[in-house]
Amino acid sequence: MRRVDADLSAELRAARLIFLDCDGVIFDSNGFKRTAMDRVLSHYPAPLREAMTAFWRGNGGMSRRLKFEYFFRELAQSPDWQTLTEAAVQRFGVYSLEGFRRVEPLAGALALMRALGRGRVVVVSGADQNELRQVFRDKQIESLVAEVLGAPIKKLQLVESQLAARGVGVDEALLIGDGARDFEVCKTLGMRFVYLHEHSEWDGAHETLAAAADVRWAETWAELLEAAGVVGDHHAG
Repeated sequence: MRRVDADLSAELRAARLIFLDCDGVIFDSNGFKRTAMDRVLSHYPAPLREAMTAFWRGNGGMSRRLKFEYFFRELAQSPDWQTLTEAAVQRFGVYSLEGFRRVEPLAGALALMRALGRGRVVVVSGADQNELRQVFRDKQIESLVAEVLGAPIKKLQLVESQLAARGVGVDEALLIGDGARDFEVCKTLGMRFVYLHEHSEWDGAHETLAAAADVRWAETWAELLEAAGVVGDHHAG
């Protein structure tokens, strides 16, 4: 068993505001969203889809619109990339909601949110905000958090606006995420980042985070909950 990170424990307990990413943190949803992307692009050649999969995995936290823009504009080099992007985003949204209907929130995430209290927790995601709020309503977990925020506003702006609105300094907050974009937000702001590895698809996490400042690493939800001092009968995965 890994030793509890004393610094992580202290930071979780002291933080006035904790931001939670959604995909790979609150829901084990990275896999079915990647499958949804592949369904949307199924009629394109395999090499293009493989390149898109690598881009998708390496940019966790980026909005679906920006990911599909990259595919149509940079990979497929389609002159009508804007129209194709819009259609892809709409189809992806349908498949994404289908995926959420088949899964439940991770027990570890629920345990942490309940332990912290809704006033300390804000969800910030690269997913579509309206879709995300619908999912939280459907799963009856919207009352566990202060806000559920997402695209089209970028995650950096969402975090900045919440810090300002609540009068919380970057040294009084942290973000728990599983993707490169989550880390970039924290790096830009000088805010602590807690990387949750358990359901992450970020292949370059070790290399990127090894020497980074203000970063804590949790292999699993169970480890993160232990650091936070959350005890009880729950299954963190």
